[in-house]
Amino acid sequence: MPWSYAAIGRRLGRTAAVFLRAHKKPHVLLFTANSLDGACADLACLVHGIPVAPVNPETDPEALGWILDRLRVNVVVAETDEL
Repeated sequence: MPWSYAAIGRRLGRTAAVFLRAHKKPHVLLFTANSLDGACADLACLVHGIPVAPVNPETDPEALGWILDRLRVNVVVAETDEL
């Protein structure tokens, strides 16, 4: 699929809508590798004023727990083989 500014803009809107349906005031943690999906999710949050924290998927569990607690995360996006 060829990417255009319009196509990316629509994708960002759809992604932000998913986060906003998941929680009234989402605080998103992106637990993804560097990818188009992760970048679009990050940009969707930034464009739509949703607090977001991109985190390296290799972060150890203790540090991840600390991040989740401190940032009041209520939406987590985790990359899987299906993405």
